[in-house]
Amino acid sequence: MKGETRNWRRRDALLSAVVFAGGALLFAGGTGGCSPAVVAAKKVLQEREQARTQARTRDAAAYQTVLSLWRAGSQGQAELRCAQARRASPNHQGLAFFEAACARSRFDVSAAHSLFAYVRALDPDTPAGRCADAIIVLDELRYPPGEAGSRTPPALPQNRLVPRRFGDLRGVARQNPDDPLLLWMLAVECRAFDRNVEGVTHYQTLLARIHPDPGPALVHQTYANLLDALKRPSDALPQRRLAVQLEPAPWSYDGLGATLCDLGRYEDANRAHEIALDLAARTGLESANYWRNWAFCLFKAADAAGPGAKSRKSHDQPLGTPNQIIPKIERALRLNPDDAVMWNLWGICLERQNKAREALPKYQRALTLNPKEPDFRDNAAQCLARVGRRREAAALSPDAAAFSLGPLTSLPESARLRIYRGEEALLKELFRKNKGGSVSGNDPTLAAFRKRHHLTQDEMAAIDTEGVAKRWYFTPAQRRRAHLPPLPR
Repeated sequence: MKGETRNWRRRDALLSAVVFAGGALLFAGGTGGCSPAVVAAKKVLQEREQARTQARTRDAAAYQTVLSLWRAGSQGQAELRCAQARRASPNHQGLAFFEAACARSRFDVSAAHSLFAYVRALDPDTPAGRCADAIIVLDELRYPPGEAGSRTPPALPQNRLVPRRFGDLRGVARQNPDDPLLLWMLAVECRAFDRNVEGVTHYQTLLARIHPDPGPALVHQTYANLLDALKRPSDALPQRRLAVQLEPAPWSYDGLGATLCDLGRYEDANRAHEIALDLAARTGLESANYWRNWAFCLFKAADAAGPGAKSRKSHDQPLGTPNQIIPKIERALRLNPDDAVMWNLWGICLERQNKAREALPKYQRALTLNPKEPDFRDNAAQCLARVGRRREAAALSPDAAAFSLGPLTSLPESARLRIYRGEEALLKELFRKNKGGSVSGNDPTLAAFRKRHHLTQDEMAAIDTEGVAKRWYFTPAQRRRAHLPPLPR
């Protein structure tokens, strides 16, 4: 493209030289007219200049139309209009930058990288060229070759270029406040590098600048992602609803489900995930992450409800049973068989169905995929102990293998955490009184304890001073997650 532009410039320069030389000869010869060659050259130059002026006017109008559509919340239409305009003017840097920015906002890092490189090649000294240069460097650091399409990128890079390039992006955005795309790309990169607080500030500024226009759905979606990461789901929910309203797509409904789940509105979250998967099936955009997030939503619903809970909308079956979760896990693993977290969750669900032997290979698969994760190691060790392979369990995780195998371990973790925090003093007193003996189920204090927590007689039998009471119902990994004190030795 650049070579083609140079050729046109050479031809124009040649025609100008012809006109100039012809004029000089006429002046030197004293003739009063113009030769036909000079007149023809002048006409060609005028026509070309007029064509360039018309093209610049057309491209400027197309760019403003694209930006207006984007500001109004119609990013999809803006992208189509941009593609049409670029076919007529492939060298327009503003249109090329808009296409690159939209690709980057949709997490298509590979396509965005090529487009930003093209923008930089057109002119590296413009604001768009400088912004493209900074994004290229940052994305190459964040998503190394071969991992650009991954939804779970590697650890954040520790490189001195990162703060320098973020400084470049801030400078370009600050110097050009009238261009919202520059600030948008800065906010997107903040999300990629987990600079959540800074990213929230940039999105707030961006939405204020384009007000009263709503802005595109992907602005609200990523803004909500940052708010969720900062544990602000109440603030994220209006952004999720706007994203769904502007672009009812699988990804927008999936995000809405995640935020509703964080708010504890599990019935509504379940419905949002169901819509997301229905849209994905109809549009051919099915993703392992959609099934994964739905499975986690149901799992959290079961954990929050505790044993014996009932659904608000269905009195027959509570939300989040293993029978509801496992099909979602299977679909997620069909699309991404190397998801260690899903294999581990499958094992937990099977154990809640008292299927320890079926759960064991799931835990082992998770541990094979990620041998450094302590939760996977503890879960596999406990399962080995439950199926009688205690020596292997002790070799894998001694603390987890020593954990009580009583019925209370099948309770959801949130229920055990509530019992622990509410009954710590009682359990310590029982341990002191009994000095290693079993706790009597006839004790009136224990009867009240059982009634408060809706425990069965079998679950009460699991409370003994050498088992659950001593271990406080939790594995070492669960204690770390709940910020509980270390196990007694």
